[in-house]
Amino acid sequence: MSINATVLGNVTKDAEVKAAGSNVVVKWGVAVNRKQGGTESVTFVQCSWFGKRAEKVAQYITKGGKIAVYGELYQREYNGKQYVELDVTNVDLIGGARGGQSPAPAAAPSGNGFSEADYGPNPADDNSFPF
Repeated sequence: MSINATVLGNVTKDAEVKAAGSNVVVKWGVAVNRKQGGTESVTFVQCSWFGKRAEKVAQYITKGGKIAVYGELYQREYNGKQYVELDVTNVDLIGGARGGQSPAPAAAPSGNGFSEADYGPNPADDNSFPF
C-alpha cells in the first residue's frame, strides 16, 4: 500500500547530492508545523529524490526556504525511533530565505501591467469603434 502525500514546510538543511550507482539521489529535510487545539508540534520528514531533474533543482533547496514536496510517504523504524520519509516525485519551491536573506520584492506593475512599447497601442483607447 502506498500513501501519496503533499508535504508543505520549511527546509531544515541544504539538499545533498550523492551518487547512487549510475544515478544520483538528492536528500534534504522538511519541518512541518502543526497546530491542534492549543498545542503546536513539528514533524520532520526526510526527503529523497532521484534523477537528473533532482540534481538540477538541488541548488535551490536551501535551509529555511519554504517548499511543497510531493511523493510517496512511508514510516520506518531505526534503533527504536520512528522516521517519516518521502520518496519525492515533484517539488514546488515556494520561496523564503536563501543565504539568510529574503529575495527582493519585484516592482509592482503600473496600470494594467502592459506597455505600448511591448504590445502596441491599446485598442480600448482607439476611438475608431463604431459603438
